Amino acid sequence: MRDYAKKSSPELNGGSQHNKLWILFVIIFIFLAFFVYVSKNFILSKKLIASNAQLPKPDAMIKKQIAQTKSLVLQKSTSDKMQYDFYQLLPEMTVNVSSSEATNASKTAVTTANTASFVLQIAALQNPSDAKVLQNQLADAGYHAFVQSYLANQKTWYRVMVGPFHALSQAQDQQLKLDNHNIEALLIKVK
Repeated sequence: MRDYAKKSSPELNGGSQHNKLWILFVIIFIFLAFFVYVSKNFILSKKLIASNAQLPKPDAMIKKQIAQTKSLVLQKSTSDKMQYDFYQLLPEMTVNVSSSEATNASKTAVTTANTASFVLQIAALQNPSDAKVLQNQLADAGYHAFVQSYLANQKTWYRVMVGPFHALSQAQDQQLKLDNHNIEALLIKVK
């Protein structure tokens, strides 16, 4: 005959005891981790409170700096007051020029403006061989290119230039042609 009564198996009884131990272990571990976390933060917060007590308050520091800058500005403004007035000096500086002198001056200004020439700077390179290569490429493309060396910040630079042009319109035309070839050029007036 068969017995249909519920009986607990020995595996399940031992397994449930084992599971209870694991759950207890996890709870203790979580409690200890929480305790360590809280104690660390508590110690850090005490240190921060102690260090903040020693520092002056930010509002006080800002007010002090504002007061210092205001006093400096006031001192500077009183010491740097203008010693003269342009409206009083200007009438004293007028110079009477005769009409013949004015026409001579305008003629010399026109002639000096006509004697000015223009160049187009293509690049400024530190390697002279690179500058020479670029000069040759521009010459092959039909431009009158040259290299000019100069010293800046104790380094020798080599300017690759196109020109000279005696009229601004010529220089601008060449600049437009260079731009069509995707070459940027800086227009420079040479006296």
